[in-house]
Amino acid sequence: MNDTNRLSAAVSAAPPDGAGDTGTVIALDEGAALEALSAYFGAADERQAVRVVVGGEELGYLERDQALALIDVQSRDLGHSSGWTLPGVSDYEELELRCHVDGCPANPIVADSFDEMYPPDCPLHPGQKLTLAEA
Repeated sequence: MNDTNRLSAAVSAAPPDGAGDTGTVIALDEGAALEALSAYFGAADERQAVRVVVGGEELGYLERDQALALIDVQSRDLGHSSGWTLPGVSDYEELELRCHVDGCPANPIVADSFDEMYPPDCPLHPGQKLTLAEA
């Protein structure tokens, strides 16, 4: 099963009960979405769900446990910080975008790319252009 099918099969139409605030992951393709999911959930243990938008299409909501099952996660034990490298090269750079509509539930928004000339719209507020979050 490819990443698109895996993501589509794992998402739900609504956030899970008790998930609290959910952010958003925006990616151009499924591979970038998996990297963004890793960055999103890796940034804060309290994040329990996320809205997923791939190629401009909202797929739905993904729970933390389901996301981690899709991502190749390795445990960090004694000695894992030594100089070993993982196969492949990742040039993923997490970008945090923001919708400036007061109280927008899509925030925080994690994306894999951003073009200031053609910024994406907020997935919840069409026509509202996203900007880079303040550092």
